[in-house]
Amino acid sequence: MVGSMPGSAPGAARLTFHEWDGFDFEAAGEGITSRFAAAVRTAGPAVAAVEGGTCLTYDELDRQSNQLARFMLRRGAKPASLVGLHAGRSLASLIAMVATLKMRAGYVPLDPGSPYSYLDAIVQDCQADLVLSANRDAGAFSVPTINLSDAINLSDAINLSRDESDLALEEDSRPDDIA
Repeated sequence: MVGSMPGSAPGAARLTFHEWDGFDFEAAGEGITSRFAAAVRTAGPAVAAVEGGTCLTYDELDRQSNQLARFMLRRGAKPASLVGLHAGRSLASLIAMVATLKMRAGYVPLDPGSPYSYLDAIVQDCQADLVLSANRDAGAFSVPTINLSDAINLSDAINLSRDESDLALEEDSRPDDIA
């Protein structure tokens, strides 16, 4: 199946799943964002995640998460803050998680199946700066709510030059960023 994914060369699946040694699980002192950056350098064009028939490469995940992180920073999220993630399991959620970590913040998963009153109590209790949502539910939360698909697709609308929007957020997140 992996060999038939778009952009996969013959034998790429074997390389990706059996021979690739680009991620050092034993590396001490490195945070998740620096490890992710190393994975992007080593396996950028490789498939990072699949949802239905859509594949997302490490390069695409890196670029889109950088853009989303900058978008969130311009919309009021801050390093060392929390962002609510009301989106379930999806490629967009993965992009949002990586983006949140890149801006040295944390994300709070919000179950899309739970009542808004319960979820808003969680958002208030954790003092989230904003909520990224897969739904168009502005007003359901007591903090600014951004539609996740719109945020990912609007990276050009936040007045970033092409060069700036593709720049990596290099500073590594650390465990004590969210304390």
